[in-house]
Amino acid sequence: MCCRREMGRWTLHLLMGVVLAVLKASSYAEKVNHCLAARANTCSACIQSGKGCAYCPDEIFDEPRCDLLENIIHHGCNGVVTAESSITIERNQKIDMLMKRSQVAPQDMSMTLLPGEEREIEMEVFEPAKGPLDLYILMDFSNSMKDDLDNLKRMGAELAELVGKLSDDYTIGFGKFVDKVVEPQTDMRPIK
Repeated sequence: MCCRREMGRWTLHLLMGVVLAVLKASSYAEKVNHCLAARANTCSACIQSGKGCAYCPDEIFDEPRCDLLENIIHHGCNGVVTAESSITIERNQKIDMLMKRSQVAPQDMSMTLLPGEEREIEMEVFEPAKGPLDLYILMDFSNSMKDDLDNLKRMGAELAELVGKLSDDYTIGFGKFVDKVVEPQTDMRPIK
């Protein structure tokens, strides 16, 4: 019984030690300085290491030259070099709902982002309910399609009215062709 109690305490102490070590390692992993981890030797490489990195070009600087901006300032660097992202809207004309066509605002923008950085951009999009519509009817003008041609002539005004309901900006085109006068495309019997 005595040995069991000793063994239980030893196991409990070992388990607690392992748990504390894991917790300490995980908190260290959260605080890893990506600027230092990059081990950049040049200003350009340092700034490209990621968001928040800065470079100190001072000749008499004993700390790591590539570090987080707040660390470089804290260590007393006088000429800090850093980069920031930027978004510039070059052209942003308001959307005109009377122009019945697709539009987007802003129309032109430029941006500079640091590696690994994300930005959200709000854009306004207008898609008219009635867009432009083109209808082209291609009709076989051979004698075998005469009844269909007569139907199309009768329905012409109705078709134009229907297309007018779908769009204010529409074009209707009409084309014709005649099949080859060779069997099996055409029936050449005199009774037809």
